[in-house]
Amino acid sequence: GYWQPSRFYSLEALTGKNLTTATIGLYPTVRTSFLANYRDLQVGSNPGPKWRFDFSHYTRRTTWGASYFEETTTVQQLTSQSEVIFLGVDPITGEVNPNPQPGDLLVEVPTEVTSLTDDVFERKYASGSIGMKTGKSGLLCRLWTDWRESSETQTVEKTRGISGTWNRRLAPRTNSVLTASWRQATNDQSVNKSNLWYVQATLLRQISRTTQGTIELRHTEQNYPDNDRLGYNENLIFARLNMTF
Repeated sequence: GYWQPSRFYSLEALTGKNLTTATIGLYPTVRTSFLANYRDLQVGSNPGPKWRFDFSHYTRRTTWGASYFEETTTVQQLTSQSEVIFLGVDPITGEVNPNPQPGDLLVEVPTEVTSLTDDVFERKYASGSIGMKTGKSGLLCRLWTDWRESSETQTVEKTRGISGTWNRRLAPRTNSVLTASWRQATNDQSVNKSNLWYVQATLLRQISRTTQGTIELRHTEQNYPDNDRLGYNENLIFARLNMTF
């Protein structure tokens, strides 16, 4: 059940035959929250406990966030969750929204690449973000670190990265978005270290109430400092027209 005897904290717990969850929430101010969650699943292909901690705080012009979790998962689940992500851009204000809402202009953002190994692994993930908005412009920055250990081979893979998105409203229905990201991956079973980075410029136009247009330019590069033959470069020009009926 759920219990909140005070504005400053809350408790929630659920237990059953195959699932146990508990969540504690702390709210020092109306703009600040701390959440701690524990879940223990006893069914499925990768049962086990999962811990998650989330922090959020916002001011008049900034939004701060941080999260950390530990879980047992599979590559298939991770790929299905992070294969493609989108940022939403409000067609009127031009503000970037990490969780797109109906009517937002969509900007596709490449995600970090995961090793395609059919395996169950333990994962520890931490991330932090800050968003700022001033007048017609907005900035969203995020950094993360991801640690994974295979249950079969005991291989440890570490990934870290940083990304930033800057947007500016050029006209009442025209917005521009500039996105850049860098990611580095290492593997204790391999001497190769990979670096993946990209720069992406997007122009979005709300043509009518039901029609949206997008033009996108993207450069992606992946290199291996110890093996140049494995690297690649890609340049992409992309145009999209979205219509809602």
